[in-house]
Amino acid sequence: MLQDCGYGLLHHVMCQFSVDSQASWKDHTTNEELLQKAGVGDLQDTVATRRRRFIGHVLRLPTSRPASLVLDWTPEGGSRRPGRPKWTWCDTFAEDMREMGVSGSGIHDEARSVASDRARWRQLVASVPEGTGGPKSK
Repeated sequence: MLQDCGYGLLHHVMCQFSVDSQASWKDHTTNEELLQKAGVGDLQDTVATRRRRFIGHVLRLPTSRPASLVLDWTPEGGSRRPGRPKWTWCDTFAEDMREMGVSGSGIHDEARSVASDRARWRQLVASVPEGTGGPKSK
């Protein structure tokens, strides 16, 4: 749900919906009710769908392009807060591919071949069920 997106983003989105729908805190309207009134889907599902569509564009690029090289890149060094999971772009990519039904040992090669057929890629992106776009913990 939106709670996982961080307090700042959740607060901003829900405040805007509250103002737009002229809801008062006295009405005890839940976030889900505000989203339903606004006709807006879950923010994480929207971001995940757009991320999957973007990955399709990147996979169709020539492998010499910097954006395409990033799919195989693993950052070295750096640090995160203690307890923070080491979840990288590559992990997100692999999880998205599993959710779309693209798997195998050479996941990048298989994903590239699937993405080369734009109609099939769109179909795979659309077939992922809602509620699978949230942040994952490793």
